Amino acid sequence: MNDLKNLLPNDKFDVEQAKKLKDLDRSQVLLLLPDLIGYTKDINWPVAPIAVETLLMFPTEIVPSVQAVLAGNDDNWKWFLLTCIVSELPLDSKLHFKEYLVKVSETPTKSEMAEELDYVSKTILKTM
Repeated sequence: MNDLKNLLPNDKFDVEQAKKLKDLDRSQVLLLLPDLIGYTKDINWPVAPIAVETLLMFPTEIVPSVQAVLAGNDDNWKWFLLTCIVSELPLDSKLHFKEYLVKVSETPTKSEMAEELDYVSKTILKTM
């Protein structure tokens, strides 16, 4: 597994390495998904759009990694995941997030409101 981690971008600027992920065997990328999601913390990072594109190739398999972030405290990261990943997932994968989306849309915290997670959640729920 450590050898596989060498296939991840070295940092948020390593676009060339991020592009190579798409050429890897599917089984290799699957093992990297929990680490790859970390490159989506800020959509302005050069590797973020490439990481998002790669993650979206695994709509079912990324659910646990996305859920782990949504269970955390980084509301800014949650906004990126909701707008760039969850909103783009097929319905069967989106349904895994319904409980979270309903909770945030109906009873958002001040921090969630500040990041507009309630609005984004309502928007995604309309597509379900």
